[in-house]
Amino acid sequence: MTYSGNKASNSEITSPENGLKEQFSLTAVHFSVQYIILEKLHTFTLESPFKGFLNLLFANTSTGCISPYHLNQDSFLMRGGENVIHAVNKGDQLEWRNINIDNVAIAIYIPYDSIDGFSDKFTQNISRFKNGLLTKSDQRIILLTTKIIELNSQKRDLAQLRIQSLIIDVIVHQIEGLFIENEHHEIILNKNHYEKVLLAKQYIEKDFTKNYTIPELSKLVGTNEQ
Repeated sequence: MTYSGNKASNSEITSPENGLKEQFSLTAVHFSVQYIILEKLHTFTLESPFKGFLNLLFANTSTGCISPYHLNQDSFLMRGGENVIHAVNKGDQLEWRNINIDNVAIAIYIPYDSIDGFSDKFTQNISRFKNGLLTKSDQRIILLTTKIIELNSQKRDLAQLRIQSLIIDVIVHQIEGLFIENEHHEIILNKNHYEKVLLAKQYIEKDFTKNYTIPELSKLVGTNEQ
C-alpha cells in the first residue's frame, strides 16, 4: 500500500564514521478518506466524492437485523456483522436505509490511488467483484468498528484524530485478510476458505491412488461441500 510522498528539505545527517554529511528528505504521509456513521431510523443518500472504493461496515446488533442499500441502480442487502467493498466512480450514488433503530453502519470512501496494489488487483477482476467484495467481520473488525462508533459521539479533537487512525487500521486489516498472494497473485475472498482449499489439495497430492469425493474432502478439511 502506498500513500506517502517525498517533500524536499534542507535537512542532513552526518556519519559518525567519516564525518560526511548527506542530504535527506522528509516523507509526508497522505491517506485522505471520507466517512460517515449511518445510524438511527434514517435514509442516507451519499455521493462518491472521487473515484475509488466504498467500504461499508455494518455493525452486528442484538436484533441481527438487515439493511437494504442501493448503489446507483443496483440493489443490495447486508446483514449485521458483514462488510463490503465496492469500486465506485466520482458521483456514484449510495442510498442506505436503516430499518431498525439499533442499526449502525460506517461508510468509508477511499481514493483509488491510496491503495495502489489492491486497486490494481481489484480492477483486473472487476467482473468478478461487480456486486462488491463481501466478507464477515472478525474479532478485530468488530473491536475497531465498535470503538469508532463510541468515539464518534465525542466532540474532542483527539477523539476525531483517533477515529481517523482506527479507520486506517480497519481498511488495512480488511485488505490484509483479502489480499493473499497465491501462485496466481489473486485476491481471495476468504482467507479461511483459501487455507482449506490448500489443505484439500495436500490430501489429493499425498496419495493419487485415492479417489476422493467432494463430501469426503469437505469433511476432512472441515467445510461444506460448496
